[in-house]
Amino acid sequence: MTDQWCRFEVFKDEFTKTRWVEGALPPLGDGEVRLALSTASFTSNNITYGIVGEQYGYWRFFPVEEEGWGCLPVWGFADIVESRAEGLEVGERIYGYFPMGSHLTVTPVKVAPHKFTDGAAHRQGLPGPYNYYERLAVDPNYAREMEPHHSLFAPLASTAYGLAEWVSRSDYQGADVIVCLSASSKTSLSTAIYLKSMGVAGKLVGMTSERNKSVVEKIGVYDEVITYDDYAALEKGRGHLILDFAGNGVVTANVHQHLGDDMLHHTVVGASHAQAQRRIDGVIAERSEVFFLPTYMDQRLKETDGKFITDMRAAMIDVTKQAAGWMELDRAADRDAIEKLYNTVREGRIAPDHGGILQFDHIC
Repeated sequence: MTDQWCRFEVFKDEFTKTRWVEGALPPLGDGEVRLALSTASFTSNNITYGIVGEQYGYWRFFPVEEEGWGCLPVWGFADIVESRAEGLEVGERIYGYFPMGSHLTVTPVKVAPHKFTDGAAHRQGLPGPYNYYERLAVDPNYAREMEPHHSLFAPLASTAYGLAEWVSRSDYQGADVIVCLSASSKTSLSTAIYLKSMGVAGKLVGMTSERNKSVVEKIGVYDEVITYDDYAALEKGRGHLILDFAGNGVVTANVHQHLGDDMLHHTVVGASHAQAQRRIDGVIAERSEVFFLPTYMDQRLKETDGKFITDMRAAMIDVTKQAAGWMELDRAADRDAIEKLYNTVREGRIAPDHGGILQFDHIC
């Protein structure tokens, strides 16, 4: 077992500025567990964590020492390599929320056969779903060979399922056309799959770049795929609900101004297009809002007495299996490759049918 840790950090105000930081692993305290990250996914969703990190607290999950720098969270699989917590043994496989690096020390509380919560002081008050860690030994659906697809789609599919359910329960905000901006994103693709399974009423349109259009059409989850430049093809005279997975201000303004009163509601789900999102001229703000899964999940858990989670997990397994049929994995297993993959995703250059996988087993 290594005695060193390392992690990838980004400068919060300029995502092109990155670095690797490393040091000696500190001794564990009573009740603590050390997790060694093995495999994690990296998608535009992780870039979004950084863009809205101050607003929603994402930078606070894995704090770093130097002001101005931050560690992006990733979803992945780890092994317990040291334990001073009762009932959690070395060698156990865990799934959850990790820093983009080699190790994480947690303070398990609310320990159950299938999960525990990190009770570390700095994580108090942060959204609960991000503090849960799944113990995979008792999960009947766990399969090691599916780990990459699970890490790619599970966090996105949970957001997508919650969003699709909200859209369905809100009667599509009165719209008969649903438009997905950044239709190539995995969250958007998952949302479209769920809306179809829920019997979506009306037409489902995906908007994407010219570069991604043919791939998105081939995946086949939208009724129609158009490019961002072809926004005038959106049909006037019909009510539109916009599901925005990018936060691109230019695209948003063009769509809003073209549709006018036919743009009934705009829901922002992601914000990976960091520069473009700054333009807000022409956006109809009074009919726009942000969808935040933890808030919606808390509400639905109270309303359904846990059934929401059961349904979401079943749907998540289904979309992960579907994705395994068309998703190609791009693996990064050393520091240079990880940095290259980070920049590919940050610049929006990863293909819709490719998924970025980070491997940290021998990174330090």
